[in-house]
Amino acid sequence: LRPGAHAADVAPMALPDAMLVSGAICERTLTRQGYPASCAFVCGPLRHREALALVRQQPDRGTLRAAHGLPHDATVLFVAASVVSADAQAMLWSLAAAVRAVGRCVVIVKMHPAAIRLSSDLQALTLAVGATAVRECTSHDAMYELMAASDAVITGGSTLAFEAIALGVVPILFETPSSFSASSFVPFEHACFVTRNAAQLTAAIHSVIGQDAAVTEKRRNWPALV
Repeated sequence: LRPGAHAADVAPMALPDAMLVSGAICERTLTRQGYPASCAFVCGPLRHREALALVRQQPDRGTLRAAHGLPHDATVLFVAASVVSADAQAMLWSLAAAVRAVGRCVVIVKMHPAAIRLSSDLQALTLAVGATAVRECTSHDAMYELMAASDAVITGGSTLAFEAIALGVVPILFETPSSFSASSFVPFEHACFVTRNAAQLTAAIHSVIGQDAAVTEKRRNWPALV
């Protein structure tokens, strides 16, 4: 770090000569605050390298389920909770209501690493599904393999929805009406399900299980999106 390395510096703080940023929004924020655009380089999350490697391998879903001890005759749902506690709570409680109407299923829950742990909400989900049918995906687990082994990926406004599509898994977005969604997926509803309550979440899961016309139409739009 070299203090005053750039003429655009307006604060007495050290700035690096170059910065890797995780997306265009971060880049615009930096440059708006005076950081030289020529020194900011957009880079996707490092985890995408793992996702792309799995996409190239195109592993068989049955093989992945066997490798991770997942049943072949159950609906497997991968759930990625939001970093915003209120949004994560709304999704987990709605899912707890939805799975009661789904039948036999396994739910794999990935809590956001920066979020407050929602023990009571996970407990409600566990009671609804059954203690043996809820698994937590930790940092030591092969997240993308678990996603690829699932029938659907349920998440909030996350790039995991696009990553699920790349892996050939239907994404179901949950956007709670009780809070503002800064990254709503409504513009991408032609390629994923966007739900806002337990009833809509249940309907989307049933569509995925039945592989109905709505799922077929959304899959048809994937090549143009990813």
